[in-house]
Amino acid sequence: MLKEQVNQYTGISEYYDLLMTAGYYDYEAQTDSIAHILKSCNSVLELGVGTGLVAEKLIEKLPEIDFVGIDFTESMLIQAQKRLPKNIDLRHENVLTMDLCKKFDAAFSNGGIWYFIDNHEKDYIFCSHLPKIQNIINSFHNVANHLNNQGSLIFSVQGVHQDYE
Repeated sequence: MLKEQVNQYTGISEYYDLLMTAGYYDYEAQTDSIAHILKSCNSVLELGVGTGLVAEKLIEKLPEIDFVGIDFTESMLIQAQKRLPKNIDLRHENVLTMDLCKKFDAAFSNGGIWYFIDNHEKDYIFCSHLPKIQNIINSFHNVANHLNNQGSLIFSVQGVHQDYE
């Protein structure tokens, strides 16, 4: 049995969108890139859907896609349910223990569970919201079990955060 994880996002879900849309990310550019990669996919899993900021734009660009979004934070999913069409499948899940009884053509994490930081040096820095290495490994295995043969796992690459005004 997993120990209860600290959830840093529960207390910020009500103002998360304000933070994220104030220059933190360029959602239009991100979803253009993701949509380009996913254009031949029929089914997609977003890992860490949050309040649905990426999902909303992605579904607009790929309306026929079978989309499922998971998040560990219930209060974030409540915000996503307000934003997204009612037919979108949103689930309160832990990436370590989820069993969605479904396979996907692709899964992506856009700053959700894992991502990379480009610090403009020679290497990218891998980041995870899972604090233990073994949990990261187990989460990769679990997501792989939810992908079809030849399925893709897509990560975002972001720059080092700056003090945006």
